[in-house]
Amino acid sequence: MNWPLVPLSQVSALINGDRGKNYPSGNDIVESGIRFINAGHIVGNSLSKGKMNYITQDRFELLRGGKIQRNDILFCLRGSLGKCVLIQDNEAGSIASSLVIIRANPEQINPVFLQWILRSSQFQRQIGLHDNGTAQPNLSAKNLAKFEIPLPPLEEQKRIAAILDKSDEIEAKTEKSNEIRAELSNSIFFDLFGDLSINPHDFPEYELSEIADFQEGPGILAVDFHDEGIPLLRLKGIENEFATLDGCNYLLPEKVELKWKHFCVQKGDILIGSSASVGRVSIVDDNTIGAIPYTGIIRFRINEKLVNQTFLLALLCSEVFIRQVTRMSTGSTIKHFGPTHLKKVRLPVPPLNLQNELEKLFSSLRGIETTDVLAKVNSQSLSQNLLS
Repeated sequence: MNWPLVPLSQVSALINGDRGKNYPSGNDIVESGIRFINAGHIVGNSLSKGKMNYITQDRFELLRGGKIQRNDILFCLRGSLGKCVLIQDNEAGSIASSLVIIRANPEQINPVFLQWILRSSQFQRQIGLHDNGTAQPNLSAKNLAKFEIPLPPLEEQKRIAAILDKSDEIEAKTEKSNEIRAELSNSIFFDLFGDLSINPHDFPEYELSEIADFQEGPGILAVDFHDEGIPLLRLKGIENEFATLDGCNYLLPEKVELKWKHFCVQKGDILIGSSASVGRVSIVDDNTIGAIPYTGIIRFRINEKLVNQTFLLALLCSEVFIRQVTRMSTGSTIKHFGPTHLKKVRLPVPPLNLQNELEKLFSSLRGIETTDVLAKVNSQSLSQNLLS
């Protein structure tokens, strides 16, 4: 669709919080009062009230900026770049330094439509170009203001926003049903093997390096990112059962052949996040074969003589694994583990016949799950088609 592209600053105001002497410190946080919102409070498409921080009315009135209004979009500039939420209530609040307020000009752009644009793969790709590759990537409001967005007529914006809102509602119901199935899967795993953190059946223990070959993706600078080529998988692409190209960048094939060919993933590989995303696990299928995982993603390739894919997937999400890597993780702000830590992990491994029984039981759930995965893929495709 040939809609004009305009800089974000043309259709909205970008407002930073007050970062001066009145910025709230830990001592200013109280049990109830005015919301003081940081990036961690944005969960999915909403604000988590259970995690919310509060400041007093007096402290709020001292702040010179960063006070939210209805229909503002809060956008994350640090850490989880691009995470955002639309404010749909009139409750007062202010933002922490990790966020910026994007205040749409309603005469030019619909706030709901703008929210969908900010979440789109096209916009996320622009963010990826500014990712500095550090443990805590960051983006300035000044740079964000220059990002280009499509600008259809207002009525078309409202039509697209309504369609995507309905799609999002269906996806939320799908995610809820998946949560229920995940609980059932955990119950099946426990019934078969017991609590592997205490290993009640005395299954033999192996080093993780015996169970699977693993390798962390390379650190690649933004100067090597391009609009097409070999996909570079990002953490956003391992949020579901199967890895996707969401938020990915691209690398020149000739440079991949020269420098990074040995990082290319194969069908059936397992990908996990190695930082704040412990427990995030995805499988490589036909859609992501040959892609390269970025640093912060670790690729696992199973030893079929000891484990099957279903068991290893469940094991990498289990407490016995998560506790060990969490204990060994390093970093002051964002905890991170890598292959060096993983080599120290030891895990109990049941016999293959029991693992195969797990696979049979899990397969009974997959018929329903396939429908949900297809619904999610269609929702993502709908968003991409409508916003491009």
